[in-house]
Parts: sequence; C-alpha cells; structure tokens
Amino acid sequence: MECRRKVPLENLRDDLNTYLKILRSAMIELINKDYADFVNLSTNLVCISSTLYSYSKIEWKISFFLSYLYTLRKYFVHVYVCACMCV
Repeated sequence: MECRRKVPLENLRDDLNTYLKILRSAMIELINKDYADFVNLSTNLVCISSTLYSYSKIEWKISFFLSYLYTLRKYFVHVYVCACMCV
C-alpha cells in the first residue's frame, strides 16, 4: 500500500513495459548469437543418434553370428561324440 503512494501505477507500468522490451531484446540477441551453436549441436546429436543406431544393428548382427557359431559348435561336438562312439 505504501509503494502506491511513492510510485504512481502508471509510472510502474511504463517502467515494467520498458524492462520487458529490454528483456525481449536481450533474449533475441542471445538466441541469434547462439543459434548456430544450437543448430550444430542439434545436427551433431542427430549424427550421434544415427551412429548409435548403426552400431546397434552391427551388434545385433554380431550377436546373431555368434549364436550361429555356437549352434555349429554344438552340432560338431555332437557329430564328434557320435563318431567316437561308433568306432
């Protein structure tokens, strides 16, 4: 209540509007200044994401191949055991 007596509301509104314009201007300058960095970061994250996806595909293929080799190994052990029993 005491603040109203010292600063008229119209002056306070005008000061706040001026401050708002200054903040908007500073925000736009900051965005414009760092926009290229932001775009580069975004692009780098997309590249990293696609690289990780490629690695996961390769990992899946390696896992599948190792599983196949393990199955072949079991088959050859079985054939070897059977051949040894027949001799």
